[in-house]
Amino acid sequence: MGIHGQTDAAKIAAGKTLDKRSTEEARARQALERSVIPFPRLRDVPEPSIPLSEVGRKVYDAWSRRLCDSGLLTAITSGFIEQLALADGAIHDQSAAGKTPSSRYMEIRRGALLKLESLNVDHSLVPDPDKQNRFSRNGFPGRRAIAAGAA
Repeated sequence: MGIHGQTDAAKIAAGKTLDKRSTEEARARQALERSVIPFPRLRDVPEPSIPLSEVGRKVYDAWSRRLCDSGLLTAITSGFIEQLALADGAIHDQSAAGKTPSSRYMEIRRGALLKLESLNVDHSLVPDPDKQNRFSRNGFPGRRAIAAGAA
């Protein structure tokens, strides 16, 4: 029962609900809002605004090119890529010096990766559609084979 003696279903049916998230229209609107990128897309990979090490520059170039090719490179995502590249470079430098990588850089890297991974961009630089299923010799079909057979 709701606050005033009506069930939530009755309130929704009467159109008197305050929770607009529970309607199908609101769910569709939220899905659309998540798919819209509010900033203009960049056509070319910009130069990083901070100096990066050699390792950081490779990470920056790889992620920037991947997002640019998929049409998701914006000023905001470029900033996340810079954070990831800076953290990767610092972690590499600390490891090369024989030191334990700083937890600060590990946290920066984790946060940037979470934001970039939420864009659902393929992580492999060169996708391999003919990749051999490592369990195929035991009789287990790959997911690609199942999807291709069902389609």
